[in-house]
Amino acid sequence: MGHKPFQELRDKMTDHKEIWLEPRPIPPADQDNRTWCQDNAFELDDYDGRKATRYIRADICDDLNNQLLTQLTADTKTIIELEVKLVKAQQTIERQRMQLAACSTVAYANTEKSAKAVRDMHPDYRCATVNDVCIAVDREMKLLQTIREISEFAGYEDDGGYVDRHELLAILNRSKS
Repeated sequence: MGHKPFQELRDKMTDHKEIWLEPRPIPPADQDNRTWCQDNAFELDDYDGRKATRYIRADICDDLNNQLLTQLTADTKTIIELEVKLVKAQQTIERQRMQLAACSTVAYANTEKSAKAVRDMHPDYRCATVNDVCIAVDREMKLLQTIREISEFAGYEDDGGYVDRHELLAILNRSKS
C-alpha cells in the first residue's frame, strides 16, 4: 500500500520539456564533466561566446515535426493552388494579347480580300472588340467604295489602292468647285 502514493505522485510529475548541456570547455580535456540543467543558465561570457546545447524531449520533437509537416502540406497545397491560378492567369493574358493582336490585324485589313483572310481566326481570339473592329472596317470599306464612286463621278482616276484623308479632301474640294 505504501507504493501506491509514490506511483500517483510519479504519474503527476512530468519530465522537463527541454534541458541544456553546458558548452564544451576549452581545452576539451573535461568534456565528460559537463553540466546538464533544466534552464539555459550558462552565460556566454563564461564560455567565450559558445552556446549551450539545447535538447528537447522526443515526444515534443515528434509533435513539432508533425505540426511542421501538417503546415508544410497545407503550404504545399496553397502553392499548388496558386500555381494553377498563375497558369490560368497567364493563359488569360496570352489569349487577351492575341485578341489585341487580332484587333490590330483586322483594323489594317480594309480590302475585301484582306478582310476575308484575316477574319478567319481561331475562336479564342475572336471577342467583342474584334467584332467591333470588323464592323468599323466594314464601314471604312463602304466609305472607301463611296469615295471611289465619287471620285469616278468627279473624274478622279483611282488605282484601287488606299485613298488617304488628304486625297479625299482634295476630291471633295474638286467636286465642290
